[in-house]
Amino acid sequence: MIARGKAAFSFALAPRMAQTGDMEHDLAPGQRFRARDRIIWEISEIARTHDDRTHVALVKPEDRLTVKVISVDALFDKRLFSAVE
Repeated sequence: MIARGKAAFSFALAPRMAQTGDMEHDLAPGQRFRARDRIIWEISEIARTHDDRTHVALVKPEDRLTVKVISVDALFDKRLFSAVE
């Protein structure tokens, strides 16, 4: 959640490799994913949180004020999201 004028997380702007289990994924702002409910989400930033897992900040392309932060593990869980080519 982002408070007015202040980010709740420290965001890194550079693309990076994310380690999820035994798979590596290239992550960069602008990549799009479709959630199970068919909503399209776009990576806005790589997020750093309190734990060692990599997280991403996702926005809705048509409403960039709607933001959610999720782990890369969840993003690449095929039961939850699929990449949009």
